[in-house]
Amino acid sequence: MARYVDIPSNMQVIGNIFLNPNLIDNENYTFYEEDFTESIHKVMFGAIYNLHVLGTKMIDLQTIEDYLTVRPKEYAVYKANNGRELLNKIKDNVSLSSFDYYYQRMRKMTLFRGYQD
Repeated sequence: MARYVDIPSNMQVIGNIFLNPNLIDNENYTFYEEDFTESIHKVMFGAIYNLHVLGTKMIDLQTIEDYLTVRPKEYAVYKANNGRELLNKIKDNVSLSSFDYYYQRMRKMTLFRGYQD
C-alpha cells in the first residue's frame, strides 16, 4: 500500500519555521506531529515549536541542541541522523517565498494518510 509522504515539503516547512518561528503563531497555519513521518523531522520540528512556545526569541542550532540534551530519546534521534548537518542543509536550501506551497503539500499528505489509515 502506498504511503503518502512528501519529504521535501516537510523539510521546507521545518526550514521555514526554523528561520521564522513566528509562522507557528500565524492563524493561517496549524501544525501537528502527524504532519511529519520521519523521526528526525518530528524531533527537529518539536524542538523548534517548543522553544518558540516557551518564549525563546532567537532559535539557532545551539539552542536546539541545548534543548535536546535534556531529552535523551530525542537527542539520540537527532545525533543518529546528523541533526546539525541536516538542519544546516535544510536552512541553506529553504525557499521562503514558497512556504504556502510546501505547507499545503505537507497538510495534503497528512490528510491522505489519515484517509488511508
